[in-house]
Amino acid sequence: MSAEKIGEYLKRERELRGITLEEISEGTKISKRLLEYMETGRWDNLPGEIFARGFLKSYAEFIGISHEEILLRYEEEKFHETSEQEMHEKISGKNRRMKNILFILGILAIASAIGYFSYRVFTNDQGVGLSTQSGRNVLPASTPTKAPATEQHLDTVKQKAAASHGEAH
Repeated sequence: MSAEKIGEYLKRERELRGITLEEISEGTKISKRLLEYMETGRWDNLPGEIFARGFLKSYAEFIGISHEEILLRYEEEKFHETSEQEMHEKISGKNRRMKNILFILGILAIASAIGYFSYRVFTNDQGVGLSTQSGRNVLPASTPTKAPATEQHLDTVKQKAAASHGEAH
């Protein structure tokens, strides 16, 4: 169960004493709207921290409760709210940093993949020859090769063709 907020406490104490907001407003010269902000815990709607403390003191004294106790409770409540807000901001900051790190790692992974595949495609498109240390290109072992035609080889083929042509007639 959560502790009663200071605004709720003030409202409860005021109602127990049968005092209206109009009466407090007339007696303290604090507008009814600002008194409503105080009772609903909307401290950011008040003109400032110094005014909030002065309004709390005047409110407490008007309804007959200790203003020291009210100011102490107000400080505790503000400290608690500030601590929760700071904790939330720290967690949010860590989450934001983690998202940024993951985003950068994702970009690096994509860039690495593109670089790897580009390298693979580039090296495979260089032709069927493989480079050796001497700088000459040689064919892979699985590629069939044709021996270059020489004049001697051509003469031999012509002679065999003529001989077989002569035997056929």
